[in-house]
Amino acid sequence: MESQMAFRKGVFAIEDWFGPFEGWTAEEYWNGWACPCFEHHIALQMVDTWKQVTFSNDVFKARYDEKHDQFCFYTDHDGEWECFGTQTINLEGRQVIVYAIGAYCWIWEEIPAE
Repeated sequence: MESQMAFRKGVFAIEDWFGPFEGWTAEEYWNGWACPCFEHHIALQMVDTWKQVTFSNDVFKARYDEKHDQFCFYTDHDGEWECFGTQTINLEGRQVIVYAIGAYCWIWEEIPAE
């Protein structure tokens, strides 16, 4: 799916335990939370970070599903895998494949530039 929205670069985190990660935003929000998307190399960093989370007593798992080109995340708390596939966005005339990891379901906040 290709998006025709205007995107800008931003930095995003979930509270103080997941992030910050550089991503892209089209200024979309879900219940007041940011809905960013991330390039593949950043999504791989997210998988590594997710697997190191020690938050409550939940087990955190994450993986890149190469066959379906999606990133999948799991916690015992939710009890099921959440997977996020690709979308193509236009960045200053070039097409970039991104993954809307946690968009419209996670509590992402954009970190203001200093």
